[in-house]
Amino acid sequence: MTTTAAKLQPLIDAGTHPESYYDKLLPPSNAQLRRWLLSIIRKETSLLINIQNSLSHPLLDSFFIYSSILGTHTFFVLLLPTFFWFGYGSIGRGLTLITTSGVVCTGLLKDSLCLPRPLSPPIRRLCVGSHHLEYGFPSTHTTNAVSITLFFLTNIYAVESNSLFFKFVGTICLTIYCLSVVVGRIYCGMHSLIDIFAGSILAILIWWIHWSFQVHIDAFIMNESWGVPIIVIALGISLVCMFPEVIDNCPCIEDCVACIGAAVGMIIGSWNFSNSSFSNNGNVPYDYNSTGLTITILRVIFAVLPPIYKALDQDIIIKKKNIDDVSYLTSNEPTKNLVIPPIDVTIKLIVYTGIGWLVVYAIPVLFEGFGMGMCVK
Repeated sequence: MTTTAAKLQPLIDAGTHPESYYDKLLPPSNAQLRRWLLSIIRKETSLLINIQNSLSHPLLDSFFIYSSILGTHTFFVLLLPTFFWFGYGSIGRGLTLITTSGVVCTGLLKDSLCLPRPLSPPIRRLCVGSHHLEYGFPSTHTTNAVSITLFFLTNIYAVESNSLFFKFVGTICLTIYCLSVVVGRIYCGMHSLIDIFAGSILAILIWWIHWSFQVHIDAFIMNESWGVPIIVIALGISLVCMFPEVIDNCPCIEDCVACIGAAVGMIIGSWNFSNSSFSNNGNVPYDYNSTGLTITILRVIFAVLPPIYKALDQDIIIKKKNIDDVSYLTSNEPTKNLVIPPIDVTIKLIVYTGIGWLVVYAIPVLFEGFGMGMCVK
């Protein structure tokens, strides 16, 4: 399990120490691959500058800055409960697993290769939140956007009853969503082309694996056996332990632990709910004709109730940042490691597991107690 995080000097971005620093701390194969990829990233700098200079506009700045939120795990924290609470449990489970897979896989690669984002300056970097503090390769935003787009497209076209018009509109909307996030990573100076390419390939792989095995995954989650929570908890702990030692000031591990915990809680909650008397084939019962507008609105309010998510995820308060002045200074002096007690990682994992369980099991059960279930007319 990761137990340390590098305490770095100011103005030193993750991945920008001298190559000798990473040669010493990374496994030889990782260091060699890092050198090759870094040379590609550096060669792309002039191209990225030309792209920014030719497209830069205040309106595009605002559009791409805020559309980038659609590729974050925070966005999905707000979005996912609605699928579970309105009878689309399978969609919710698929989105959770795909998003978690994207965050964890990109996080592992980022911490294993320690590759920086494009140089700023000369690149003009625009971002929200603390994503600029992470390594650049591969792009998590791209992985999430591409995999989620493919997930929804395949679900839309898999339903024969969907009209051609609906499929067309869905395809257009999802394409715009995907391109706005992916192109925005280049426009905002947050990623190089190789970051985007690697993130896209990873996204296709994640989507293909889930699409190929989603029936079996759902069947496993709905199984009555107590082996389900035991296996999932063991897998979640194993994933956290897989992360390499942190050698830069990069928050990748924090997002990954949160996503792993949420996914574990989601699976355990789905297992609990599917085997309860409230379940409708593993879904939370919902029918607008039975519940009506008032109950529907109350369920939506539950999904976006500020106190719940502000207390559970401080990253939801997002500030716009223009980081033109972040320079890639490096130092030959060794950095001093700051020990992070393992209990911090454990607590974060437990807390987010609880969040996932509450969303998928506890709150739907409370719907009945509060008069927001299917029994209410």
